[in-house]
Amino acid sequence: MWTDFGGVLTPPVEEDLARVAAAAGVPVEALLGAIERVAGSRGPLEALELGLITQHEWGRLVDAELRPHVSRVDLGELGAHWHAGRVFNRELYDGLVRAAGGRPLGLLTNTIAEWAPHRAAMIPAGVGFDRVVNSHQVGVRKPQPEVYALAERAFAATPAECLLVDDLEVNCAAARERGWTAIRHTDNADTLGRVRGALG
Repeated sequence: MWTDFGGVLTPPVEEDLARVAAAAGVPVEALLGAIERVAGSRGPLEALELGLITQHEWGRLVDAELRPHVSRVDLGELGAHWHAGRVFNRELYDGLVRAAGGRPLGLLTNTIAEWAPHRAAMIPAGVGFDRVVNSHQVGVRKPQPEVYALAERAFAATPAECLLVDDLEVNCAAARERGWTAIRHTDNADTLGRVRGALG
């Protein structure tokens, strides 16, 4: 079994973006627009998640695109603002472990190199994963098929043996195309019920 991190083991990502915008003192729509202009044809944070740009470089670009708005915080420290007050979904994690029933549980996440210490700080003691696939370390990200192939090899598993819990339908759809079982997370009770059903 594989789980995503942001939006699954944390509150919805939309809450994180709203928190960053509030810290910056700019409208959410203005911040998102600046992020999308910097991203171009890529996903909003794709260049960061693939390790193609540093967080500080990204922050300078977003600052420029925000004009005439001016951020009152350093967007080059996005990880600190993104994780401020962010809480770990221990209920879902514990439920996934119980549902796995001894099967390995991995973390398959699109994440940013500079966010590692923030993520580590919010994960409670006693929480762990049998394998971790971070996009910025492997150079591919969901929904690219290569990242699912890496995850399969990490557990020496066939696609039919893999299950993904993710908050984005595009990532779930890509997993299903490879033959995985994929469950889009909406709330803990629904997700855990569907995981238990899928695992029998």
